[in-house]
Amino acid sequence: MKSNRRKFLQNLALGTGAVAAGMPSFAFTGETEESLSNGVERGNGKQTFNMSGYAAPKLDVVRIGIIGLGNRGSGAVSRLCRIEGVEITVLCDKYPERIARAQQQLAKSGRPKAKEFSGEE
Repeated sequence: MKSNRRKFLQNLALGTGAVAAGMPSFAFTGETEESLSNGVERGNGKQTFNMSGYAAPKLDVVRIGIIGLGNRGSGAVSRLCRIEGVEITVLCDKYPERIARAQQQLAKSGRPKAKEFSGEE
């Protein structure tokens, strides 16, 4: 079956018309802009939960586990070693030599040795 330009343009116009005709039926929800904004401005009596303004209690020590000790992970270890109150508790990587390098960084900065997880899944 050979297609030509005229048939292609006819099918394109027909398809575009079908999509445009069906658009308003599912795009309109029945809500007006005014009814949507009034609920926000006046409040509709429903409790809305959000975390705006929430402050968690202060932690003396933040314990962190790092998964993946490639470029970003090894850089994260060196940065986190400089922050007071941070303890790196777990190191995980597919390659054990990366974990060994990260453990050396921890030892050099006077941090305790972290648990190790490596190998295949």
